[in-house]
Amino acid sequence: MTLLGSAAAWPLAAHAQQPKIAKLGFVSWQSAAAADQIEYLRDGLARFGYVEGRNIDLETWFTDGNRERTQAVIRALVQKPVDALIVRVTPTTQLAKEATQTIPIVMIAADALASGLVPSLSRPGGNLTGLSLASPDLAGKRLELVREIKPDIRTIAFLGLTEQQTATFVRETTAAAKVIGLNLVVRIVDTPRRAV
Repeated sequence: MTLLGSAAAWPLAAHAQQPKIAKLGFVSWQSAAAADQIEYLRDGLARFGYVEGRNIDLETWFTDGNRERTQAVIRALVQKPVDALIVRVTPTTQLAKEATQTIPIVMIAADALASGLVPSLSRPGGNLTGLSLASPDLAGKRLELVREIKPDIRTIAFLGLTEQQTATFVRETTAAAKVIGLNLVVRIVDTPRRAV
């Protein structure tokens, strides 16, 4: 190859070496008031070398507990398609799993086992992975910590969303509260703005 031919090939070689930009879709059931979640996600991705504009494109959505809007956002991201979906809490994870069986789904704070999304936490199978940050089996320990902070406490309020994960937490927390001798007041909301 002549020098001229080599020079002509440089742009092609440079283009071939451009890193692929992964398209990620983040969908949270919460309102935009919880947007600090995105900064935590960006920081975590950056620690592993994934930076917006360099090798990832991150599209973020907060759906304010609206099932139809969440469903529409997830469908739009699947149709693009994105390379992976990052979804927060159980209802969003359920809608994502209904929308795709091929795009990887990373769940955050979802009760995948109790809601039937996976057969096992150690072997979830399919296209779903992730973590639950709130284990219901720690309900007793959480109440004990509250009592350590405020020994004279008699009543504790539990606030949760209308979903399977909340039902699991209420059951475990109610049982733990009885053992410890605390009165548990449960309030369930069907959206981040409205109590049931």
